[in-house]
Amino acid sequence: MDRDARERFVRRLVGVHTAGMVASDGLAELERVTAQLDDRARSDPRLERYRVAGGGPRALDGIPDGWVVADGIAHIAESGGWWPGEWQFPELSLCDTVPTVLTPSAEPAGEPGVLWVGVGTVWERDWFFSPALRERSADAPLCGFSGQALWLSMVFPTEAAILEAFLVTYDELGIDESGMVDPFFVEWVTARPASAPPAAERVHRRLADLSRRWSTKHPCWLPDVMPRLSDDDWPPGAVRAMLGTAP
Repeated sequence: MDRDARERFVRRLVGVHTAGMVASDGLAELERVTAQLDDRARSDPRLERYRVAGGGPRALDGIPDGWVVADGIAHIAESGGWWPGEWQFPELSLCDTVPTVLTPSAEPAGEPGVLWVGVGTVWERDWFFSPALRERSADAPLCGFSGQALWLSMVFPTEAAILEAFLVTYDELGIDESGMVDPFFVEWVTARPASAPPAAERVHRRLADLSRRWSTKHPCWLPDVMPRLSDDDWPPGAVRAMLGTAP
């Protein structure tokens, strides 16, 4: 992290506290995991394909007026960082994806209080989305949707969590013959690997253990339901929380 990026990070972190919010440890965790990935990349330049080049202060210009993305995503977009796939933030043409998958046969009840902005893919058509709210948040969960396996996922409660899971997978499995870190790590938080290298079982055990300490106070995350990855219907309370229509 260069000096300018570091200063923007500190200003953002301080801003969360001075705004009178209850800040989570998400931003500090994001910095920690970012530093670890920076360190790995110094000895393995192949990881550079996952580095995000920050877009500077105008990186958030595409977010519609009245909506605010979490500081974690904003920091990566503005100052750079890492993403375990293809970074495409902010992808606004897919904002209806999460509401449509959650309520396929009906219009959402009430005015949505969440705008799900596309962040990027981890593999082909496996997208992750970040919730923009009407007010500021330090970090935010990432909702994943696979256009291939048709699962919906709320497995990672913060930006730091998905990067930590990616780091664990790299440390255990390295980079495969295609030049990638196995993207199926997103499924291994909640399910044992199938048709995967034996070391993937170690990844699963480590991620399952890590997931017990991942947390966020973000309103889209319900600890009694999540982490969850499923192609079944989601509980109504989770749907309301994720769409921001809860009373």
